[in-house]
Amino acid sequence: MQYKKLYLVFLAVYVLSCFLMYSFTGLSRELNPVAISDRENRWIIINGEWKYENGGLYGEVETGKALIYLDAQFRNINIECTINPVSGRAGVIFYMQNVLNYYELVLERQELFFILRMTNDTRYLASSKLPKEKYYVFKIIQEEDTVAVLLNNSLLFKVNDDTFTSGFFGLSVQNGKASFSNINVKGDPPIVLKNDSFDVSIDEKYGSIKSLLGSLDDGTVQFCNNTPLSPSNPWGWGTVILDYGEDLITSKEMRCRVYSSKGEVLTEYTGDKIRVEIKRRLSGSFLDEIYTINSFNELTLNTLGVVFRPDITMHVGEQSSYFLVENTPMVYHWFTGKNLAYLLVTHNNGRPPHLAIVLMNGEINGYTLLYNLGVKHIPLGASPVLFVTGKGIDGRKTEYTQPEIYIRPNKPLSFTLRYFLFKDWKDMEDKILNICKQPVFRYPRYIPVGKYMDIEVEVPQDIEITSVKMDGTEVLYVKVADDKYLVKALVKSAGLKRIDFSFSDGRETFILFEGMQNIRTLLNKRAEFILNYQIDSNPDSLGFLGIFPIDLLNKKSMASSQAGNCQQAGTGEITASALIPIYKNLVDPQEDEIKKIELYANEWLRGKCQDKDYACYLNPLNKAAGGDGMGFRIWNANWIATVYYYLSLFENRYLKLQTRDTYLLWAYNTLKWFFSNKPTYISPEPHMIRKVINELYNRNYKKEAKDLEEATEHTIKSILSQSRELEQKGKEWVMDANAFVPMATFLFIEGYDKEAYTFLDPTITDLGYSYDPRIQSAFRIWDDAASGYHYKLIPYPTMPHFWTSIVGYPLLLAYERYDKEEFLESAYNSIMSLYESYNSDYPFNLWGKMELGEAHSAFLPGLGLNTQERACSDQDGSFSTYLETFGTKCYITKTGRSINCSREDSRIVSWAAYPREYILEDAGYIISTAHISTVINSVKLKNDSIIIEIENLRKDDIETELKLSSIDKKSLKSMTIKMKALEKQFVEIRI
Repeated sequence: MQYKKLYLVFLAVYVLSCFLMYSFTGLSRELNPVAISDRENRWIIINGEWKYENGGLYGEVETGKALIYLDAQFRNINIECTINPVSGRAGVIFYMQNVLNYYELVLERQELFFILRMTNDTRYLASSKLPKEKYYVFKIIQEEDTVAVLLNNSLLFKVNDDTFTSGFFGLSVQNGKASFSNINVKGDPPIVLKNDSFDVSIDEKYGSIKSLLGSLDDGTVQFCNNTPLSPSNPWGWGTVILDYGEDLITSKEMRCRVYSSKGEVLTEYTGDKIRVEIKRRLSGSFLDEIYTINSFNELTLNTLGVVFRPDITMHVGEQSSYFLVENTPMVYHWFTGKNLAYLLVTHNNGRPPHLAIVLMNGEINGYTLLYNLGVKHIPLGASPVLFVTGKGIDGRKTEYTQPEIYIRPNKPLSFTLRYFLFKDWKDMEDKILNICKQPVFRYPRYIPVGKYMDIEVEVPQDIEITSVKMDGTEVLYVKVADDKYLVKALVKSAGLKRIDFSFSDGRETFILFEGMQNIRTLLNKRAEFILNYQIDSNPDSLGFLGIFPIDLLNKKSMASSQAGNCQQAGTGEITASALIPIYKNLVDPQEDEIKKIELYANEWLRGKCQDKDYACYLNPLNKAAGGDGMGFRIWNANWIATVYYYLSLFENRYLKLQTRDTYLLWAYNTLKWFFSNKPTYISPEPHMIRKVINELYNRNYKKEAKDLEEATEHTIKSILSQSRELEQKGKEWVMDANAFVPMATFLFIEGYDKEAYTFLDPTITDLGYSYDPRIQSAFRIWDDAASGYHYKLIPYPTMPHFWTSIVGYPLLLAYERYDKEEFLESAYNSIMSLYESYNSDYPFNLWGKMELGEAHSAFLPGLGLNTQERACSDQDGSFSTYLETFGTKCYITKTGRSINCSREDSRIVSWAAYPREYILEDAGYIISTAHISTVINSVKLKNDSIIIEIENLRKDDIETELKLSSIDKKSLKSMTIKMKALEKQFVEIRI
């Protein structure tokens, strides 16, 4: 609870700071910053009234802060300026990074302040009382880390601080008027590399990159925020970290020399036993960094890594799906495999340009992860680190073999990184192939055991594959074009798998994927576990008949009436756990299990989680204990209505407490209450709303269906308005992906394709592209990551979570509308990341082995990295998305790619848990079965017919419709099939 409170406070502070950033710097956008110039200088006005007067500058602002800066950057600065304060505050600004980060010498009445301003902090470093004068003549002189401030050539004070070492010079006036004269600014120009693609500024003291501005077409992005975000993270972009047996050291602690020579910037770090050289140069549209590590004696490196410092990404806010900011934070994704590695830094809102950093020469043996220098994790104190080896930090025997690196005098270690900008995924792949001469891989990250997977490998010109191995055994590969190979591999066992590739240029790499247990079996086991362990069966308990998270070791409930956390209160996301036993019993009804689910729905959801008007309490346990339920949480309505909807699909003969129509009307009333609150976004279960409406129409509840449609209108208008606002050029935002992207699902389903695409934009670049199956979607800092738990490594920059599956759904809908195969592949990889929460084959739990059917709440089992370690909790919401998508569907695309299925000759086998729909675009057919208890095990295409193996999973006789449709869903043929209990049939349809 304490961690939760701290987290909420942290988010509140962060959101406020971002709003302040927008409120201040947004003025510059709205006013279109203007410049005023004399013969020598060009000044940029940010805010206020500024003009030339008597050879100087005059500034005025009634309220707020007027700011103007000189359009040139300096280091080793020397400033002379005379200030005549009329009213309010007047100041000199220097080493300005942006409008929130700079040093400021401020004069107010007869007192002078030296202030360090940063995005999340303001520090008064020095002050001095002054005599009353009409004007004041100041000098500011920097010498190394010391800044001296003089009045009338007499020293007032010295300040020792090196937060900023170069930047812009400016003037400020706050709530008043002032004039500035005799302005004289001298200094050295910053160390920069610049061309049409990149503008790179190097810190002359520490050698790290302090500004990395990328421009592509008409887009420009600042990828490197040099602002100190946290005292616990002193690193810069390009800081080298090393460990050779004497604890971890960084290049920031070594003697540093930075100089320019012939269009290159060279940085040399020298320690007692080692020397590191970084050579940076621009060539055409890319930036190269060459790292060379020399030793004075024989050394063994246990750790060697390079730090990157993009703006940290924050996905925050439950009540607001996005907020506007000046600089959109970044997300990052990585691929690491020996001679091939790359790091992608992408815009949080999906807009280009994006940045790729690709290994050109050398090896990367570790994985790229967030590393935190402090003893506890602070989100703003962590940085991505590309590890050449991380053995000294993480010495476990994993799929990443991290070696000790031996260095001898005169035999240095060297590796080269190449930076380039890209517009979209295809542009990135083209440049990896053509600029970096590296292969690209396309393959599903999650493969059922016993199935074949297809890996498509595209190689650069004149490069060939020479070997492919899995578990030390050669794997079949075929060259299908001059630059393309197809690899076919049989997945023999579950767990994280590695396939090694060798190429004709002598380089090697590997890819990773997850061999999955049978998901239908997993779902059945999960249903049994929920019914047996997670339903509170104690009649004396406040949570009697509710579903709660439990401790996986002792199977004890983690329910809490004091927590605002809706999972511990048995509502919110954990409500989705009920969907799994419901679905299992829709397929094969068991009366005793259905009774338990009905009791849960009636006694817990309807009786304790809602009031008479179907309003949804945040914490029903708190209400039961005599509290107010801690208010209402409207988003819970979506979860609860979904449970009622699925219960309404049972035949009445299986229901004992209510009729199927009653459950449908409960779903209707719950959603009606939800929309009566006029929500501004649709977050959980966006696909269920239209399902409820359609089912109301199907059962002749036309009035209720129309009522619900009308109730959605306000929310639809609100979302459409947001879409129009956000698609405007220049609008930047940070979104909480779980609240933001699902609006695309809702709009696609309701027919607003164009507006839906705005919300889909971030997902296209950021979702499902990572090559390690454990790393999915956009970077999320969840409550565990902000909790203060003691750890240093976060081996997943993107934590698999049920939202990852939910925000993958609109990609599938977009594929069906826009026919872009990369959408389909990304949708599969992101939705299937749900498996990680149930992955009993993961070997690194500290607390014991997770069994099939148990669920892990906090994204990945293992390493004690989260506060909910061992908790079986709230990830079941992902299955609602899965069962609507890849739980029932598979695809063969127009180009012949298999998604969620295997094709052997003319026989196609779905990987879905309940395969009921085969979408065969290359053949032009959709084959489907209507009854929820029937599955299509395989489809075989012949010249004049289709042979379909269909199975009844129910222990009752059933009747189903088998349907053949065109890709545009026009019915071509259908037949009614009667099936006995658990029967399999082969059916032939003539074509």
